[in-house]
Amino acid sequence: MKAKFLLAVLFTAFVGAASAQSTVAKFRIESMRCGGCLGRVTKALKATAGVESVKGDMEKKMVIVSYDAGKVTPSAMKEALADIKMPAADYDPNEVISRQVLFHAGQMRCGGCAGKVKKNIGAEPGVQSVEVDLNTKNVTITYDANKVSSQELKDDFKKFNYTVCRAYPNDIVKYATFRVKDAAKASGQLESVKGVLDANVDAASGLVALSYNTRVLADEAALMAQVKAAGCEVETNN
Repeated sequence: MKAKFLLAVLFTAFVGAASAQSTVAKFRIESMRCGGCLGRVTKALKATAGVESVKGDMEKKMVIVSYDAGKVTPSAMKEALADIKMPAADYDPNEVISRQVLFHAGQMRCGGCAGKVKKNIGAEPGVQSVEVDLNTKNVTITYDANKVSSQELKDDFKKFNYTVCRAYPNDIVKYATFRVKDAAKASGQLESVKGVLDANVDAASGLVALSYNTRVLADEAALMAQVKAAGCEVETNN
């Protein structure tokens, strides 16, 4: 008799745990254009009874929602988003989500370099086109965000020994390339420098590719002074 009672208790606990298990929904919100938009979306969803967590992906303009299916439905969540003028559609993993990213490749010095970049990056899955400007040393990549991310593309340059940083079509942004003695520490140290927009450190060679705001750091001398003040040891012979 006790064994039957214990079995019934365990079965009830199992059913209760299963019914309480979270369900996941993924929505694409093309009108979500910035962090502020994501904040509004997150607030609206979390205010909906049954929603447990919301994770945003700005590159895909998507949110991943964990929810209690016994308390809320995907339709109800879409209605909550429509109320704040953020219409949502179900995420389709086969949809082509075209995005564009701009990188600065300071190591690119000639037509041969430009050809190498176009050939190697153009062969990566999800890449739709690669445009190279040798004058600015900028590389514009159009890609399918459902197949590859901008961070993965940045890392792909390292396959052929290039280290790149994000580029910005703005006259106040400049670029620098140098080597550091301790690559493992450098990323965190460079992130702490005010005015640095993006810094990419190659762990193997210590090569750094960096973009910075000249309204904060007037020139490369000012940049390097702040880099050293942050504790980053720079190689004197690059």
